[in-house]
Amino acid sequence: MKRARKIGGVAVILFGLLASALCADAPVRVDDSTPMGFLHLTCKALPSGGLPAALGFFFTTKKGDVEVAKLSAEYVLAIAKLEETVRKKWGQAGDDKVVHALGEHAEADLSAGKMSVTGDHAKFQFAGDNSPIALIKVAGRWKIDLGENLGQSDPQEQAGYRYRLKATAVLANQLNADVSGGKYASVDAVCKAATLGITLIIETPVPNN
Repeated sequence: MKRARKIGGVAVILFGLLASALCADAPVRVDDSTPMGFLHLTCKALPSGGLPAALGFFFTTKKGDVEVAKLSAEYVLAIAKLEETVRKKWGQAGDDKVVHALGEHAEADLSAGKMSVTGDHAKFQFAGDNSPIALIKVAGRWKIDLGENLGQSDPQEQAGYRYRLKATAVLANQLNADVSGGKYASVDAVCKAATLGITLIIETPVPNN
């Protein structure tokens, strides 16, 4: 990537989604004390920060959302590991291509998005996306507002969301292993495999269990 996460489902949007009048070439403070700085931080803190860093991106007060937070963290970490492997082999441009093939946004896409901030709440929307991602400031630090992003989704929708998170993490981990093992001769071949994998995930009926 560096990628800005858009996680599928309630988001095929959750990260995919993020004051106003942001200047594309303005200096950005890369830390979680500002909403835009937080989004850049999510792109730079992984995979070195591991699962604890990924979990720290999310905020929820609902017991039922804890599983989704864990799955979301595992999802973004899996993609971050794939990105790192691709970047070492084909550079930043290759990294961004793979991120886009997975239906995600790269860090470079942040500059074209729009941020709105109201007190301790913010919403960011990538150019071309229909749904914004909700952020919340907690103890001076910005995080993904998981409860707000999940909204009033019913159990079936949440089951689909959890399934897509798990399946996409598995796909990213497999692609990472394949790239590391030399299976693909070019980044375009990786992108083709990523696109095919994502299409299969989207078109596969959500298991009942």
